Amino acid sequence: MSDGMKNVSVHRDGAVLYVQLTRPDRGNVLDEALVDDLLAVLRGRPADLRTVVLSAVGPDFCLGGDRRELTGAPAAVPRIGEKTRLLFEALALPDLVTVAQLHGRAVGAGVGLAAACDLRIGSPDSTFRLPEAALGLPPVWGGALARIIGQIGLARTTEMVLTSRVIDATSAQQMGLLHTVAPTEELERSVRRTAASIARRPAPAIQMTKRILQAYAAPSRLADVGFLESDLMAGAIALAATSTSHNGI
Repeated sequence: MSDGMKNVSVHRDGAVLYVQLTRPDRGNVLDEALVDDLLAVLRGRPADLRTVVLSAVGPDFCLGGDRRELTGAPAAVPRIGEKTRLLFEALALPDLVTVAQLHGRAVGAGVGLAAACDLRIGSPDSTFRLPEAALGLPPVWGGALARIIGQIGLARTTEMVLTSRVIDATSAQQMGLLHTVAPTEELERSVRRTAASIARRPAPAIQMTKRILQAYAAPSRLADVGFLESDLMAGAIALAATSTSHNGI
């Protein structure tokens, strides 16, 4: 399934699919190529899969969008935002439970990627940051902002965006960004145990449960309205004047 993909590795264990981001040299930034690979994996998954575990190699989970890509071709930003929206929707399909295995930093769109997953299990070194306002960009696009608000509430999201402060694992669990904090040495085992347990449940039960939960979730249909496109392009141009590590935002 992962043939020809440079940004992810994939392996299956029963009804669980394990997907890893594999570009630690670039901070696993959520560029267009990575989004394309993740979409291909999710769209091409066997019908009998019940659970997908999303993790990353290297010191960080995902350092957000690719700064070089955003500043190099601002006109491409709306297209990347639309693909990101499709990715987040694929992670939320009712017949699939997605589990994010988190460690290190999740920044910007990386927080959105985690929030698009149903469950988030992280190690004690997990941190979360939304730096878009500090960089002159609209808050995370692709529907990520609405999903984060739905997970932790408007007040906490507003504070994260306006201050750009780093949220540690303990605070993230209290806010709802993390469901479980597992010791680093137990993280993979904890995630595998959770994923396997969910995968044993009947498909109709998973679908029914997710549909009911999604019915209670905050609406996200306004997250990608067209007027954001000009702001995104303007922000991408302004971002060209900034410098960040790993080219992530």
